Amino acid sequence: GTVDLTGLSLPALTIVLGSLDSLNPCSFFILTFLLNLLVYLQSRKRMLLIGGIFIFFSGFFYFLFMFLLFNTLLITASFISMISLLVGIVAIGIGLLNIKDFFSLKKGPSVSIPEEKRKITFKKIRKLVKSPSLLVMLGSTVFLAVSVNFYELLCTLGFPLIYTTRLTEAQLPLLTYYLYIFLY
Repeated sequence: GTVDLTGLSLPALTIVLGSLDSLNPCSFFILTFLLNLLVYLQSRKRMLLIGGIFIFFSGFFYFLFMFLLFNTLLITASFISMISLLVGIVAIGIGLLNIKDFFSLKKGPSVSIPEEKRKITFKKIRKLVKSPSLLVMLGSTVFLAVSVNFYELLCTLGFPLIYTTRLTEAQLPLLTYYLYIFLY
């Protein structure tokens, strides 16, 4: 049936969409792979540090992305109905690509990380874990978190687009908008 997002509580919508969006299999896969390599090195301190930095910068990058997306939508608020239609079309397209990926991953267009990109990412992770320099390891982790999340935006663009579009329709003080994005 029809779902009217404007009728839903904004805090509830934030928590529901943010929770659904947080179930990102690509990030979990990379983080799990990274943590497995760290467990192999048998260093709990490094595992907590690298895992924590990866999670923090993944969230920070996502916040910046949503901040920019929201401000772009806010500036173009006079075209919000046209943007809402475009957002809906993009969200449906991404959803259809994800459904197609479920049934036949290696055929046609995809929003999944390609095999060759995975191999490159895994090589970088292996180098990161083997680095004797903690500074190099930390910098590499930040780079990895940002680059993986940048690529994953195609996979998860639907939820942030829908949410930030709905957020621009709410008449709130500017700081409140940003607190909602932070909560998301």
